[in-house]
Amino acid sequence: MSLKCIQLTEGQLLGYLSIIRRSFQAVAKEYNLPEENCLASGSFIKMDQLLTDFRRGVRMYGCLYEGTAAGYMQLELTEPGRFTLDKLAVLPEFRRQGIGTQMVNHAIDLARTHGGIELTIALFANDDRLIQWYTNHGFVHTGVVNRPGIPFPIAHMALDLHGPSR
Repeated sequence: MSLKCIQLTEGQLLGYLSIIRRSFQAVAKEYNLPEENCLASGSFIKMDQLLTDFRRGVRMYGCLYEGTAAGYMQLELTEPGRFTLDKLAVLPEFRRQGIGTQMVNHAIDLARTHGGIELTIALFANDDRLIQWYTNHGFVHTGVVNRPGIPFPIAHMALDLHGPSR
């Protein structure tokens, strides 16, 4: 399987907007998330949100499977040594082929290369399957928070980048 993740330019973002939205639509449908109070969800993301993140320095990656755009992810340095992985998205037709695992491994490698000591993620606290998936990749559950305006709890997980290599 040939997967290549490339750092996107501002001009490439529009082409990945639909990939993000399509990838997250199943989650929005499964949890019956309304657009009006879940605008931060990938299923409802707007181009101006992507541009705002890009212009404030969030690194954005398009992931190509055998040359075809299959996924997307964001990596942000949130404080010295600490990176956040966000919007890891794999199109439904490319799932269950190890692409998500390769993307997480790429994010880990990128964070380590840039001096990272910790990689964090935030996800739906009710999604036990996804929490287990990240646990299988070495992430540890660090807490759950409720945020104003978000109708579901958010789980936080972290990976010690100085821990054992994959």
